[in-house]
Amino acid sequence: MPVHFLGFPNLLSNRACYSEDTETLTENGWKHYWDITPEEKIACFDPDTGNMVFDKPTGLHTYPYEGDMVSFNTERTDVLVTPDHKMWVNRADGVGKRRKWSKVVASALLKDTIIRFKSGTGWDNNFELDTFEVQPHNSECVDRDAQPTTFDADTFLEFLGYYLSEGGTGIYATTPKSRNKTHTIVHVGQKAGDKANQIGLCIDKLGLKYNVHHSKSDGCLRWHIHHYGLHTLLKNEYGMNHLNKHIPDHIRNLSIRQLGILFDALMLGDGFWDKRENRTSGLYYTTSSLLADDIQEIALKLGYSSTVKIMHDKRGGNRSTEYRVYVRKGKDFQVTKRGVTIVPYSGVVYCFSTTTGLFFTRRNGKVAIQGNTAENLLELIQLSTDKERDAWRGGYTELGQKAIVMYNEKFNQNLKPEACEFTIPFSSSATLSYIEKVYLPMFMAGAMSLEQLLSYLTNVDVDKETLRIKEAEKAKQELEQKQLREQKELDVANQSRVTGNGGSGVGRNGQPASNGRPAGQ
Repeated sequence: MPVHFLGFPNLLSNRACYSEDTETLTENGWKHYWDITPEEKIACFDPDTGNMVFDKPTGLHTYPYEGDMVSFNTERTDVLVTPDHKMWVNRADGVGKRRKWSKVVASALLKDTIIRFKSGTGWDNNFELDTFEVQPHNSECVDRDAQPTTFDADTFLEFLGYYLSEGGTGIYATTPKSRNKTHTIVHVGQKAGDKANQIGLCIDKLGLKYNVHHSKSDGCLRWHIHHYGLHTLLKNEYGMNHLNKHIPDHIRNLSIRQLGILFDALMLGDGFWDKRENRTSGLYYTTSSLLADDIQEIALKLGYSSTVKIMHDKRGGNRSTEYRVYVRKGKDFQVTKRGVTIVPYSGVVYCFSTTTGLFFTRRNGKVAIQGNTAENLLELIQLSTDKERDAWRGGYTELGQKAIVMYNEKFNQNLKPEACEFTIPFSSSATLSYIEKVYLPMFMAGAMSLEQLLSYLTNVDVDKETLRIKEAEKAKQELEQKQLREQKELDVANQSRVTGNGGSGVGRNGQPASNGRPAGQ
């Protein structure tokens, strides 16, 4: 297995990782590291543009760790990392003036009076939808939308925000005796007033038949829309009740302008803004954990910092568990000295290697943009000391010997564990620097062969390593070709679904948008 897919035990590993309960933002939402597949993209931060970009990590590092960790814990951040982990911070100088954003090891920040972390970002995806199309009824439904219905994308996104906040779907029989014939309902409710008036105007723009009821008991207006295609689209792709509502991937990846339309409608429905002078914060309520995660991701892309808190109501009922998404205008925030402490830790730690050196993490609902494992193996080796190399050697030797013992027990063999020993070759900093600055650029420019480059590395079997690299490249190409074939088959299947019995958005290029989040995510 290539070194960059392994954890580095003991001393050097202190530079690497997060606590195992830290989540990572992926193209499919927030996940723990063990749920992220090798082909899945994660949200990286590009320090040159200030934007969020999704990219495949170049490696995942995990290993057991016992020792001190540095905790950054305030109302708006919760980061727990090994002491030499790289943090993305803005420090103040002696007179309180901010410095530039830079990477600083966590342990070096213990004495800082004030530092600043970043959680908000920019988003540079310009993809927009022109229309949404929904399909007609089936034979079991009396709601006669016989032809596909097309909606203006901006109007539909606004309606979607109201539906996710205040709506639901339902099916009922036309009469007690005709149980094989049904009506479908899409319903949205809001207390009478300015908000309800705005929702009503949006529903009018959809151009669908509806009934509106004014309840005297609670003062709410309730719209009942009878449209099979809309009912099916919302139920299948956005969730049919308050516990499973969510926002599919292709909607979360729209442009800032269209995300803003959706976000504003969500906040009008189940959110509010602090209207006091000089306040820039807001709050959104939901009973769906998926929806809370999706709204937090959208808020980040729109340049807000955001946290999610879980609240439990002892009285029970529909809102026994509630998720509160706090948003604040501004992409960075302050961490004072009292929020930075040393805490003991025993468990697994992890980190990804990424192309930008920074990625989005979340712990206890609080988001932070922080560094990753050393960007390349040269950096890892150059940072090491003789003592650390001894620690690696001992750690890998112990790991290999334990593996042999387990193998003997499982397969009734008698291999000698003590015969397993690892060595770690040493190259001087000068040699490594020359390789990095001279030989590697020559190789990348095609002026040096792979065999020549490998010959400058200490204790490397050039023939074996060349063969391994070429086999790995061949396997990668075969995997990419297989994925390309599978994607083409999936595109054909999706096109069939869009023109058959489903519903989806249509993009600027006339192609249907992708499906939403896979089931269970």
